[in-house]
Amino acid sequence: MPQPSRSNLNRSSTSFSLRMLNSLKMKYLVFCFTSLAIMLLFIARVSRALSADSVLTSSELESFIDKLRGDDNRLVRWSATDYTKQKQNAGYCDEKLPQALKTIAQSLSTSEQGLACDFATFCITDNPVQRARLGDDDFSAIVNLVHSQNSHTSAMASHLIYIASFSNQSNQQGFFQAGATLQL
Repeated sequence: MPQPSRSNLNRSSTSFSLRMLNSLKMKYLVFCFTSLAIMLLFIARVSRALSADSVLTSSELESFIDKLRGDDNRLVRWSATDYTKQKQNAGYCDEKLPQALKTIAQSLSTSEQGLACDFATFCITDNPVQRARLGDDDFSAIVNLVHSQNSHTSAMASHLIYIASFSNQSNQQGFFQAGATLQL
């Protein structure tokens, strides 16, 4: 049996080394793509979870208002109708009021902000528990809408300040500190 020559051994070992290197490169690429795919799935799930707590759209707000309003079409509401009280007591505002307040603070649409003020007013009228849910960030966001170019938004923000301040010293102080007396 003939002995392989040194050059044949070198070629063979080089060929083997290249195959190993290519194999390692492929494994590394598969690892990278798999890792990337896992990260993208994670990001997609996180964004889906965060979007559940995002600002509300005009159509969502209009639907929520219709469900709370019933046949109450007054522009200024100093009391809640029995129908609205029934919806409030059934927990309709528990989840949606924080979303509406977030919409007031973060939406880029003054129309959506006005609808969110209207919805919040329905939730807090004659409802001290819901009225107490307003916080420091909410006061400034609402006061900033009083001089909106959108007349509906301006009216709804002003009405929300009026209703939220009723019999709630914390809200009265919050709106005062946010400059409501100067804006109104």
